Amino acid sequence: MGFSFSWFAVRGVTRDTALEELGLELTGKTDFHVPICGVAQLPDGWLLFAFDEDLDQAFEESFVALSKHGPAVACAVEEHVMLQEARGYEGGAQV
Repeated sequence: MGFSFSWFAVRGVTRDTALEELGLELTGKTDFHVPICGVAQLPDGWLLFAFDEDLDQAFEESFVALSKHGPAVACAVEEHVMLQEARGYEGGAQV
């Protein structure tokens, strides 16, 4: 038993701009069995994407490219095998 998920957060870009650049749109549906299960504009200027059961999604080039707008962080947790990973990005590249 356990869980696996990943998330990507970037500061300095609006939700609408990020979704447009990613070629995504909001559906308004709540489902934890889709690649992107949530996106939230946080009050401190960060935009957060959450992914269920997909450790690689947060590290994909399309999300990394959003770091051209500002600093970004990607994290993954795989509780089944006790794996955690975090990466930082800025200017479209890992730092």
